[in-house]
Amino acid sequence: MQSTSQVSSPLLAIPGVLASIFSLAIGLVALLTSLASFGRQAEYGYLISPGAGGILFIHLAIAGMVGMAIYLEQEKGARCLQISIALVGLPSLIIFAYFREWLGGIFLIAIAAAVYYSSQRMSSAPLLLFSGLVGFLVAQLAITTLPYGWKAWAIPGVLFVLAGLIVLLNGYLALLPTGRGRGARFGSRLLYALFFSLVAFGAIALLMQVPHDAGGRISNACGCNGSNLSASGTAVSLDPGSSQDLREEIIAPEDVRTFPQEESILFQAKACENEPCQYLWWSDRDGILDSNQSFSRRGMTAGWHSVTLTVTDGTGRTIRDSIELGVAPPSACSDVSPLPRYYPVDTPCRDIWPNGTESCQEIEVCHPDLDYIVLDAVRCCNGTASSPACAWARAHADG
Repeated sequence: MQSTSQVSSPLLAIPGVLASIFSLAIGLVALLTSLASFGRQAEYGYLISPGAGGILFIHLAIAGMVGMAIYLEQEKGARCLQISIALVGLPSLIIFAYFREWLGGIFLIAIAAAVYYSSQRMSSAPLLLFSGLVGFLVAQLAITTLPYGWKAWAIPGVLFVLAGLIVLLNGYLALLPTGRGRGARFGSRLLYALFFSLVAFGAIALLMQVPHDAGGRISNACGCNGSNLSASGTAVSLDPGSSQDLREEIIAPEDVRTFPQEESILFQAKACENEPCQYLWWSDRDGILDSNQSFSRRGMTAGWHSVTLTVTDGTGRTIRDSIELGVAPPSACSDVSPLPRYYPVDTPCRDIWPNGTESCQEIEVCHPDLDYIVLDAVRCCNGTASSPACAWARAHADG
């Protein structure tokens, strides 16, 4: 049981309660919006799918509730929550095993072990600290609905850690001056609660400003699906005549890619089988761009370009290929480093959430960790992606 020198305070339990609420909300959003993601983490080189991450967030929320019930000496409530996490954990573990979400299963077992340990010792501080710290790791390793890596866990993580520290130092908090009289004691506790709230808000704001990269990726030096990467990062099959190329003739730049106006853009075509060949690059905005197989161009007109490549080989056979290319003014996403590969050329936003202006808070467009979503859509549309979800999308797209 809790030490007799410690006094459980419902007011000091607020951080833990809020942490559980935020954790549950994040988990439900991630799960309900990512049901088709189970088992697909390897397609993007990530370690945990967003659906599995959502389940883990829900379990961390329940674990936090167990910790708060122990702190408030609600033995019956703690026991009911332990039963709940066991009932939810078993089917979750089966789902993870079915979809080969092995790392998610390991985290699930670790959460159950932490709940069991804290329940046996009737000690809530280790469980609250565990929930807060492990959540950051889960958020970083999963493709979360909010693609901000561990920052998606900033609010519940800070609140869980704060709750754990409050419980851990509870005996010392009782020694703080509270004044005389019932009203004075209540006012002092309210003041301390306000102080802890300010500390939590400050920590969350500080974490939001720390540079980060979302997701724990599995290294693949060859690119994806056995392909190499071109100079622009576009996946190109090792076999020049393979139908698995992202495009027939254009190697670089990538389709629907956006470049700052002042950046030099590399244009590169596939080498001809029958030499000599004639190349003609043409933009619907800037007209003829060049007549070489490979060249660089800077200072193109801002906006979206439909770039067409016409290749005529030695036999007179003509092949055409086209891409969409965005050229953005210097202001677009200018405060983001590194720049995303895909973003609107006409966006007024300069930075990612939460640093953008109020009008830029509705939809995120400048975050580089959104790139995988656009790339997945491009591959799905041009037929190079072969996942069941993509096949379903193409079948129901009406062209």
